[in-house]
Amino acid sequence: MKKLLCSIFIATSLLLSCSSSEEDTNNNQGGFATTPVSGVVYSNPFTMAGGKARSLTSNNVEVFYIYLTETAINCNETENLGPLWIIVPAAVGTYDFAGGARIQFKDPNSGDFEGATDAEIEITAISTTTITGKLKGSGFNAAENEINGTFSVQVCP
Repeated sequence: MKKLLCSIFIATSLLLSCSSSEEDTNNNQGGFATTPVSGVVYSNPFTMAGGKARSLTSNNVEVFYIYLTETAINCNETENLGPLWIIVPAAVGTYDFAGGARIQFKDPNSGDFEGATDAEIEITAISTTTITGKLKGSGFNAAENEINGTFSVQVCP
């Protein structure tokens, strides 16, 4: 009887450990996705299709405010700036929360917003007309607010 219980325990342990490692590899790669920024914002599916960036000075530091939208927008657009915006230092590099990276999720229904609890943003290129980078982050509840992917947006005066 002891051998039978021990065998069942070992078999169950092996099945669970194999299942967990496969799920972790497939679902949580830990890095930036190579597809356009997508995920969920206030439980609504989000896939970036446009955006814009503005350079500002905040606390004596040059930063970019980058708005990511589900539709194409131009520099004159002041309405419908999308449910996702980021703030990042205006320089090529990788930034986390301590380094000045901020991701904000906006509820399209109520106008409420929530900051990401774990923001990571990599700015890979800056020109006079375009900013290109990668970002990932999630809110307090990752099922409600979580995004990951690449972006390229126009720089607006």
